[in-house]
Amino acid sequence: MQQRQLIIFVLFITVTYGTQINYFEPEAISSILPDPITIFANLIQLWTNVTDCPPPSCQCQVIANVTSDHDVYPVKFLPDKPNIGAADVDDLQPDTLYSFTLSCVGTDQTMTRYNRTDYGRPSAPQNITVILNSKRLTLFWSPPLKPAGPVNNYRLIIDQSPAIDNIPNSQFSYNMKEDYIYGQKHVFYLLACNINRQNISECSNPNDGETSFIMSMTTTSTQVTNTPKNASFTCATQIDYFSLESYVEDWIVQTSIFPELIQLWSNVTDCPPPSCDCEVRSNSTDDNDNDAYPVEFMSNKPNIGSADVGDLQPDTLYSFTLNCIGSNETITRYIRTDNGYPSAPQNITVQLNSKHLTLFWSFPLLPAGSINHYKLILNRQVLSNNISNIQFSYNMTEDYIYGQKHVFYLQACNINYQNQSLCSHPNDSMATFYMPMTTTTSTQETSTQKNASLNFERLWSNVTDCPPPSCDCEVRSNSTDDNDNDAFPIEFMSNKPNIGSADVGDLQPDTLYSFTLSCIESNETITRYIRTDNGYPSAPQNITVQLNSKHLTLFWSFPLLPAGSINHYKLILNRQVLRNNISNSQFSYNMTEDYIYGQKDVFYLQACNINYQNQSLCSHPNDGMATFYMPMTTTTSTQETSTQKNASCSLCSSKLFLILIFCFLLFISIIY
Repeated sequence: MQQRQLIIFVLFITVTYGTQINYFEPEAISSILPDPITIFANLIQLWTNVTDCPPPSCQCQVIANVTSDHDVYPVKFLPDKPNIGAADVDDLQPDTLYSFTLSCVGTDQTMTRYNRTDYGRPSAPQNITVILNSKRLTLFWSPPLKPAGPVNNYRLIIDQSPAIDNIPNSQFSYNMKEDYIYGQKHVFYLLACNINRQNISECSNPNDGETSFIMSMTTTSTQVTNTPKNASFTCATQIDYFSLESYVEDWIVQTSIFPELIQLWSNVTDCPPPSCDCEVRSNSTDDNDNDAYPVEFMSNKPNIGSADVGDLQPDTLYSFTLNCIGSNETITRYIRTDNGYPSAPQNITVQLNSKHLTLFWSFPLLPAGSINHYKLILNRQVLSNNISNIQFSYNMTEDYIYGQKHVFYLQACNINYQNQSLCSHPNDSMATFYMPMTTTTSTQETSTQKNASLNFERLWSNVTDCPPPSCDCEVRSNSTDDNDNDAFPIEFMSNKPNIGSADVGDLQPDTLYSFTLSCIESNETITRYIRTDNGYPSAPQNITVQLNSKHLTLFWSFPLLPAGSINHYKLILNRQVLRNNISNSQFSYNMTEDYIYGQKDVFYLQACNINYQNQSLCSHPNDGMATFYMPMTTTTSTQETSTQKNASCSLCSSKLFLILIFCFLLFISIIY
């Protein structure tokens, strides 16, 4: 008998896993929540999409720079969607910028996001006092110690009457409309209010801002309040009032707050002879290193006086403390200076796009407040008087005429408490454009230099009183270049030796860095936190094409390296643009026409960012290529994609190879 020999091959197939982090943002990536944005005052919920995790399940964690009992927060994945999960980072402070870094088991890849918490509930206004001015009461206060965001408005309730909601955030006093009736007690509740991202008003506790006033018909006392923490009732020198508003000409209220000076008024009684002697101390220092400012009392009203605190910075919060001889009592006020004149916009450039000119710029170096708007002048004529403060480019509507010289003046403008417009000097931000009729090469002159590279920041500095022979300064950053440098020297200009710049390179797009300036012979340092511009993203991941009934559907996931907040996607079919502006929240596209069997379709999908110059920066189309083909004689489709490195096809390829080995072994066994 012929003996048949069966040869058995044992095939060991190893399936490798490479965990892929596809998404990490404080926004739900599916219809899980009514409001997908998950940023709150004391909590941020960060969502992630992770694929190709090693068994039994995905394991990820978020590390935050939170100073609570812990700084590591596990990601909890959904039971019905095991690749989607969220981490709740709590114990946060309102209106505060935090960093969050995601890491997962099975990959060295990490993702870091910088997010600011929402506005929260502020503390109550401080230093609430009530004064009887002639026949009417006036309520005074100062801003909250913990505002939890920019205070939107104040709300006042008097004796349980309907609330007065529309007191602006720049007002620190309120005058009663009716004459005061002696012997009547008034109870005031003053609230500070913020408006959060959900447009909900968050106000301080009314009981924390409660004060009352009563004056009997048989006494000459001027005021009584139930805020003993703000008043002293000793028989010595009595501080009755200390705030911004002055008393002149029969107690008419007048505010004395400016960008570089604050005039603080005081009402002091029962002073020891010969006269009242008080001073104000501040956490500011003037050119002579003064931090104590005497109160100058009026000759006709010796108990009322003021102290002028100067050499202040615009839009800056300072503390001011009043103390007087003859009293152990002190009163402290926290007051923010008014907005001032900003410096000019930076990096102004002019470009000719097709037939029209476009002006680009960046934020002022010294804003002196929250920039309200920009003003553009062309050839000494106002072109636009109210460009939005979030807009950093302007497109001319008329065609450029070759051979014509255009001179642009761009101003940054603030609005102060008196509703006056304070704009930068137009000559500080002048840009000129000229293109002759006989050439296609444009020439331009600007007063600021453009940062052309996406991974590059040029920081400018103005330094005075340097020791000879010249100024010597450097910028240190939390970035490192290819040579592990973190210190970058300031190169000063030959014609202006006190002005110079440092070029900090090898930065990552859409990343927040810190830059600290220090100079020889000075202990002063200045730190700036600046985010780099958006850059070119990598291609979308996991691109697949499926035939659903008669139509093709393209699927994809978020780029691995977004280099910014993806603005939109661009889809090309067979070298023809199919859609130029697919939403950044969309991860599939349905073809509208029926698929023709036997036809090969080649798709190119690009992810696109918009940079500060309003330019579209898209990933390379070949990196997001996918091919679909189904012959006319079969119902099994075939597709090829250039993103196999992002797809989890190891297991299916292994199964196909195993089937082929089994067929080969079966064929050999039949022959033998």
